[in-house]
Amino acid sequence: MAFTPRNPFALPELENNEAFFSVRLVYQASHLAEKYIEARQERWSECAERIDLNIGAFLSEEFDLQNDKLLFQSRFLTLYADCNAAFGSLNHGHCLWGFKADYF
Repeated sequence: MAFTPRNPFALPELENNEAFFSVRLVYQASHLAEKYIEARQERWSECAERIDLNIGAFLSEEFDLQNDKLLFQSRFLTLYADCNAAFGSLNHGHCLWGFKADYF
């Protein structure tokens, strides 16, 4: 039985944060994660890399303060790790936003 990554923005524990994070932000993050999982499941590496760029843009545009970005950043990194475990490693050369705090 193959492991299928779950969307980390659709998990029940995020509901408590919706008072702090707007529904729009949660929806955008959930949509990006859903598209990334789909691209990885279908083995569309170029599409997954494009979505990774969109995730970096989302994080840089929507979050001015590093502290506000950390929850979303850590959930996206969990998504990447789960997808790599399920579908094989796909390292995006441009996903430095996940590893360098001051990238964006």
